[in-house]
Amino acid sequence: MTSGIQGVVQFILERWPASRTPLRGASKDEIHRLEEVQGRTLPEAYKTFLTHVGHGSDGLAWEHIDFRPSAIERFVTRSRRLSLVPRRYILVGRDLTESELEYFLDLGVDSGNGPPAVRVPVINLEDKLEPESERIHPDATSLAEMLFREAYHDLRVEPMQHMSLHSDVRGENPPKERAEQVLTELGLIRHPLSGPWVQGYESDEGVIEVRWLKGEGLQLIAASDHEEWISKVGKELRSRLPVVLI
Repeated sequence: MTSGIQGVVQFILERWPASRTPLRGASKDEIHRLEEVQGRTLPEAYKTFLTHVGHGSDGLAWEHIDFRPSAIERFVTRSRRLSLVPRRYILVGRDLTESELEYFLDLGVDSGNGPPAVRVPVINLEDKLEPESERIHPDATSLAEMLFREAYHDLRVEPMQHMSLHSDVRGENPPKERAEQVLTELGLIRHPLSGPWVQGYESDEGVIEVRWLKGEGLQLIAASDHEEWISKVGKELRSRLPVVLI
């Protein structure tokens, strides 16, 4: 399987339900217009994403986040508060919930997989975003990982009939190696598009979505069409990791 942003786009397109509006890519003119509105050259990973699923009307938009260039353009041109956000951050997604946090890429950092994704408060900004360290919320290590998280939950977890959520006990963050060992011993195989903060583990009976919140706090979302599998896996997780059923 292709890795990185190309792999995630392929994953989305292959699993996109026929009942939904087909996804379409943005044209070169659309991408150029977005660069003009943003006032800078877009990161290559972001342009790759837009090329495949970034059409203004038929691009990618989930119930809680809108990645379509048309949504980005409207917000950039209408929100004067964006001028208070440092130039190192570039808007890539609109939050459709009541949160004040929008989705950005931090162009000032590159871990080797492209700039990390962060969430930045925009709606309620009254002054410059200072101090940044207290106002910026890490979201994913890259655009590819952020998209994989949303796509995996939407296209692999949500379609299952049964689901359970486990979260780590406060103050007892389990080592990543231990969590991976337990999941492997339960017969689950790590999805090749998994990243440092978001992983998918799969078997013939069900899947487990693993989220390391800000790289530390652990959430495990188990999903299956078999309720007995959910129950069995949940008991194993609670007995072998410091997690509780939410």
